[in-house]
Amino acid sequence: PIGHVALVFTDIRNSTHLWECNSGMPTAITAHNNLLRRQLRFCGGYEVKTEGDAFVCSFPTVMAALWWCLSVQIQLLHAPWPLEILECEDGKEIFDTEGKLIARGLSVRMGIHCGTPMADPDPTTHRMDYLGPVVNRAARISGSAAGGQIMCSADVIREIDASIYDMDPPTEHTAAQPSVAVGAIRRMGLRIEPVGEVKLKGLEMPESLSLVYPLELAG
Repeated sequence: PIGHVALVFTDIRNSTHLWECNSGMPTAITAHNNLLRRQLRFCGGYEVKTEGDAFVCSFPTVMAALWWCLSVQIQLLHAPWPLEILECEDGKEIFDTEGKLIARGLSVRMGIHCGTPMADPDPTTHRMDYLGPVVNRAARISGSAAGGQIMCSADVIREIDASIYDMDPPTEHTAAQPSVAVGAIRRMGLRIEPVGEVKLKGLEMPESLSLVYPLELAG
């Protein structure tokens, strides 16, 4: 994707500690990577690069990016995690007050931001890479999320309000949002929790952030 894109950064909570102390990590990472890549193909995303166990992905639309994030968070609960992961503090099953499963296995933080970054093919891998303030902001937004959370910028929330809830006037990109993604997100349902203005490390302008959960993980 080039032009106006949505960028998603992901990272596994406490992965450094898990690599050091948990023998199930090699198996768990394979399950994690396979799940994220399978959903990328399904939702129309592009794997820009991986950095350790973190993914950087780009999408031609915000709704495709959101669809991917929501789907991955739900499917992480049902991935084939090794017993060593499920028996440790970071991977144990957690249920909400209604007895619904809301965490199991590796916990992944995500951040979504959109804009027009500089597109720059990597001379070594020949894969598309992105540079500039949009990328830096997306990385910082992801870093402000906790495990299992999807942190979104104000621009992403504006598109959600326009495309999913029809609350805001359409943005200049609303017409391009894929109906299959919009329909899938509406069926899943959303819970949006405003976080407020956050000063992101190294960036001049603060960002108004919100957390987005699929409805079944709202607890």
